[in-house]
Amino acid sequence: MKKTVYSLVVLVFTLCSASLSSQVVINEISYNALTPNSPGKQGGVEYLELYNDGTGPVNLIGWEIPRTANNGINYTFGNVTINAGEYLLLTNDSVGFFDLYNKSVLEYTGFILNGGYRLELLDSAGNKEDSVRYDDNAPWPTLADGQGCSIELCDPTSDNADAANWRRATNYFGVYNRRKIYGTPGAMNSTCSSTPIIQVLFRSSTHDENDGALTFDVYIDNTNGAASSVEVEAFNGTGDVATDVVFSSPTAISFTGNQDETMPFTLTIVDDTLDEPEENLWLVLKNPANASLANDTLEIIINKDNFDIVLTRQLKLAGILNIGEQNPAPNLIEIIPLSDIADLSTYSLGCANNGGGTDGVEFQFPAVSVKRGQSYFVTRQPDAFKTFFGFEADFLDTLAGRGTTTATNFTGDDALELFEYGRVIDHYGEANVDGTGEVWEYLNSWAKRKKDTGPDGDGFVATNWTYGGFDALDDTLSNDSCSNPYPFPKKQVEGPGSVFNSKFGQNNYSVYPNPSGNFLKVSGLGSANQLKVIDLIGNVVLDVKDTQNEVELDLTEIESGVYFLQILDENSQSSAIKFIKTE
Repeated sequence: MKKTVYSLVVLVFTLCSASLSSQVVINEISYNALTPNSPGKQGGVEYLELYNDGTGPVNLIGWEIPRTANNGINYTFGNVTINAGEYLLLTNDSVGFFDLYNKSVLEYTGFILNGGYRLELLDSAGNKEDSVRYDDNAPWPTLADGQGCSIELCDPTSDNADAANWRRATNYFGVYNRRKIYGTPGAMNSTCSSTPIIQVLFRSSTHDENDGALTFDVYIDNTNGAASSVEVEAFNGTGDVATDVVFSSPTAISFTGNQDETMPFTLTIVDDTLDEPEENLWLVLKNPANASLANDTLEIIINKDNFDIVLTRQLKLAGILNIGEQNPAPNLIEIIPLSDIADLSTYSLGCANNGGGTDGVEFQFPAVSVKRGQSYFVTRQPDAFKTFFGFEADFLDTLAGRGTTTATNFTGDDALELFEYGRVIDHYGEANVDGTGEVWEYLNSWAKRKKDTGPDGDGFVATNWTYGGFDALDDTLSNDSCSNPYPFPKKQVEGPGSVFNSKFGQNNYSVYPNPSGNFLKVSGLGSANQLKVIDLIGNVVLDVKDTQNEVELDLTEIESGVYFLQILDENSQSSAIKFIKTE
């Protein structure tokens, strides 16, 4: 009888123990973690969560998580009790775990392996109380493998050996290395949903301005067999979506819904030359269809480019002229430097035709030096230009002159842009407006910038210009014969006085031969210390200093025409002699 009673007691105890212990289940797994280790540890701070789904406490003394593969997790429990409804956490790095989650946990040896692994929980007698063989491939949630989230058992009473009962965690608790970290260690698992989950991988992504085209992935997991979609929309931060990047916003992304997958989208950073600080933009997932969103925001950070050049803005548009037809009638653009410029090739022109917006750079100036305050002229019809105006243009918008005939291809209703290092620094007209009927229309007419204005930057300031009026140049053969001719500069000479303020004929200087060939002799200079040869529109074409009593000027590089010889003496008195060069 005693034996019978004894056997019955043992049987009852065994059944009760099994009933309680079988409710301790593997409830959450974090492997291939992104979070940082404490010193001396490696593999990221991973963790394993057990949950007591029973009605009473279970003492785990002598229980074991055995190593089932090389480097796999291994732990033998001491005198540890897990109460009903409570969680027990184990990790490979208890110090690192405390730093992250502010919780003290048990520490095992080895790792929860990244490529899939069989986790087992054995009681003190070696009986298997729970077993899960997870994988990093579908049908298991794939974003748990190094993408910042754990996998969670949806219902602790369900079969945790079935991948269909697991979901990736969606509770977000922090950011590490630009990625959101998801998980619920020591707390109730995320609400499992049958809706697919869409997210971007990173919270932020940092790039240099010259990185060009960038590709980012949008992830979907927890698919349910139905197609899903989402839109990626760009928003300004400290940077400007319109000028700092090339991106079609919004960009639609579609998923088949048959499996967890990634879909890419592309954004291109504009490598400009504008000196700018570090900037940021935002890419946001919006309007999901058959999906919910996890990490929905990606910050794009563009580093300051130390090679960007500060704009000097030392050149301005000074005038524009159109004689009706594009060809063969000459068009004119006048520019004026605000300081001596050693290399004009940093500047360029572009024509925005018919309100169609900017066409960018269409004519780049050559690498020549120009003088402060002097006027320089650009045309695409050099012969017609000389016939109409009586002198040659300085720059040719032709193939021979480094142009494409497009910057000066305007008909009076087109805007003009002046660039420095590819950035607009001055305007005539509005690039997005057809000039027909506008105050700045210049068909068969001209416009001239007012003194002491410009450059006007990104916008057009209409009040900074004087306008020739309707058909001011119509049916004329030269500028001088127009009813309202283009106003060429009357004074272009630097220094004390100009040729127009000089004394004509009231001097003892001799200039011969006159007309001259390639050489002109000047005598009787005495105290004179500077000679300037000036053309009819006031440009200095030859400058000679520290003269002797008699000087022979080399005019080889000067075109034939009428010129003034300005003579400045040591008292800054100015005299002028008119001469003709024939060769």
